[in-house]
Amino acid sequence: MSAARRLVAGLRVTVVGGALSYRALITFLSPPLFFVMMIASPFFQIVTFSLLGRYSGAQDPDFYVVGTAIQASAMAGIYGASQAVANERAFGTLAHLLITPAGRFWIMLGRLIPTSLNGVLVAVLGVSGGWAFLGLSLTPSILLPIAVAAVCASTSCAGLGLIIGALGLRFRDMYFVTNAAHLVLLIATGAAIPLTLLPGWVQGLSQVIPMAHAIAMAQDAVAGRPYSPVQSAGAELVLAAVYFGIALVVLARSERLSRRLGTLELV
Repeated sequence: MSAARRLVAGLRVTVVGGALSYRALITFLSPPLFFVMMIASPFFQIVTFSLLGRYSGAQDPDFYVVGTAIQASAMAGIYGASQAVANERAFGTLAHLLITPAGRFWIMLGRLIPTSLNGVLVAVLGVSGGWAFLGLSLTPSILLPIAVAAVCASTSCAGLGLIIGALGLRFRDMYFVTNAAHLVLLIATGAAIPLTLLPGWVQGLSQVIPMAHAIAMAQDAVAGRPYSPVQSAGAELVLAAVYFGIALVVLARSERLSRRLGTLELV
């Protein structure tokens, strides 16, 4: 098979397999539950931090609206991507998935794309809600950097979610890890607390975890400060690629250990 045909076949696995997997793995969510988890909960988080910021006077409300809106995409990225692996195991389909001849890269990429798009939707709805209810100053010139930041942030978070999902093959209590990661991102990315108010080691940590670069770009755009979209978006996409690569390595190692210990389908 030529390189072009292999590429087309891989992309088909990514698009078709990812769409089917996403549809299958969220069937347990009724529409009301999906609305509460993916839309209502992030929106009330945005409102809470924005009002707290307004009354404290630490930053303008726009700072918190944009930061927490993009950070809310972590719920879709991290939880969705991690569950894409964990639910395959819980539903008894993981073994069938791992014996397919399709490459792990294309299979996992298909799990990443739908959850990334879901995260973008959450961020867009959050910013729109901030504009409608909290008076966010939206102008056409800042819509593009916010959209780019949302795409890059949700992609890097989905990469981190895949790592957590791969680790879920070895540990039963994966929800503790996902909840902890969500809280760390809320604090250490500058979404709810300005990074300048945090210790130096937290500021250093923010450079190697998802969303911090994207959130800073969006907040600078809203505040009218100079920013480099190429540098910020590029750093976020580099992190996404690194996390995705680590996820593939962790998944392969966890798969081998699970097969050897007979715990591949142990839930």
